Amino acid sequence: MAMHMGYMGSAIVGTTPVYLTGSSINPVQNVNAPDLVQGQYVKHIWNWDKIETGGNITGPVVDAMGDIWKLAWNRNPDGDELAQAVDVSISYYKGNGRTFSNCQINTFEVSVSAGEVAQFSIDFMGAST
Repeated sequence: MAMHMGYMGSAIVGTTPVYLTGSSINPVQNVNAPDLVQGQYVKHIWNWDKIETGGNITGPVVDAMGDIWKLAWNRNPDGDELAQAVDVSISYYKGNGRTFSNCQINTFEVSVSAGEVAQFSIDFMGAST
């Protein structure tokens, strides 16, 4: 009988591998159906909206997470924008997964309770295409 850890998978953020207990990072694309008036309302015309990537990953803190911490603090000289976009590769059980390109770290949280494993939560925002 095979035993598996209680992690749902793993991720590689930039070049740093981490274990995952949860992931909600996902691309979203809406369908626009504007009210067009050509003598009357036309509701059978639609178009695709831009694709927006966002969400978070959570899991236990690992030794090499300092590189991800540096990415979260690395800003452009004007301070308004993150300097580096990273690829986030999510791998689920048996290696299936997906890569999200040009993501930036929106928030990076670390929570620690006495006697428990330190946990992280990283919220990403991606480039709209």
